[in-house]
Amino acid sequence: MTDDKRYIDSLLKLVERRSELSLSTLSNLNHLVGEIKESTSEKLSISTLRRLFGMVESAHEPSISTLDILSRFVGFRGWHDFVEHKEKNRSQSQFLNEQVLRCDQLEDGAIVELEWPPARLCRLKSLGYGRFEVLLSINSKLAEGDMLCAKMICVGQPFIATDIVRKGRHERVYVAGRDDGISALRVQHYFV
Repeated sequence: MTDDKRYIDSLLKLVERRSELSLSTLSNLNHLVGEIKESTSEKLSISTLRRLFGMVESAHEPSISTLDILSRFVGFRGWHDFVEHKEKNRSQSQFLNEQVLRCDQLEDGAIVELEWPPARLCRLKSLGYGRFEVLLSINSKLAEGDMLCAKMICVGQPFIATDIVRKGRHERVYVAGRDDGISALRVQHYFV
């Protein structure tokens, strides 16, 4: 499989994950056309999506403009930004040169904001010793009021939350940005 084909497949998986639909039916693809238009103000035809998602055979590769629109839909500036991000994260082993936050070193009350594609944001309040309360969750499966633990947060890497407690009930481990990692990390050292 060529890198372009691998990247296109990866992009289509992100599109499917963002839409939260199985994109194997015509009605779901029609819904996706509307989501893309609403999110990016750009239009892709249903026939283009049918070819991309394998509902119709095609010998043609998708155009760069189509890949740009889909890349913007999942939170990137365009296709080249998406490919660059994938290339940067290609190695299976590496030293982390991006922004790294050791959660056990945060003071009580520090606010941590995380963003990851597509258009997800989570604001956490440090309770000390790597424990957090979720203050805000946009397009994420975490919920306001959840309590969780995390050891480290690194831009470009997945965020892993453990020991999650939601309304008194213990939840499983949660991974944010599993494929593409956290895209932005901000820490505010004021106390609430």
